[in-house]
Amino acid sequence: EYVCKFYKRNFINAQDTSPIEPVIFEVLEKLKGGYDLIILLQPTAPIREGSDIDNVINMFIQDKTLENVVSVVELNDIHPARMYEVDVSLSMNSLDLEGEKKRRQDLSPVFLRNGSIYAITTKYFKETSKLISPNKKAYIMPESKWVNIDTERDLLMAKGLIKLWKEGKLDN
Repeated sequence: EYVCKFYKRNFINAQDTSPIEPVIFEVLEKLKGGYDLIILLQPTAPIREGSDIDNVINMFIQDKTLENVVSVVELNDIHPARMYEVDVSLSMNSLDLEGEKKRRQDLSPVFLRNGSIYAITTKYFKETSKLISPNKKAYIMPESKWVNIDTERDLLMAKGLIKLWKEGKLDN
């Protein structure tokens, strides 16, 4: 049997529109501890292993100057070279004119925050109130660990991915 302690956040910090930073400050105040590192594990991006969290912590142990680690996934065919801004007249403006005509294999890799793990030093967070610092490193996770639940469609996809994850059928 597992027991999980939880803290019910203040009503103002529990709204759909509430930013996460005040929530972190609220929890830090409640814990009143001397914590060096804040690790945010968003429930909307639930596919991660304990080893992923350990690996992120080890990045801070190995690099004492590091302020921030953010988990990311490499995007293969989803690339800024394939993206456009569309104006009111439906004209398309490429986000990457140079890459627009390149083959997928010739594009340099790009990475997307997958929302699974954010780690930041408590010192930097308290000084800046920011979850992402200029001095950050990527923790690269496989694309199979990319699910972000914001809509009903996302939830349906997440259910399928989580089932495969629990069965050990996702790439690690």
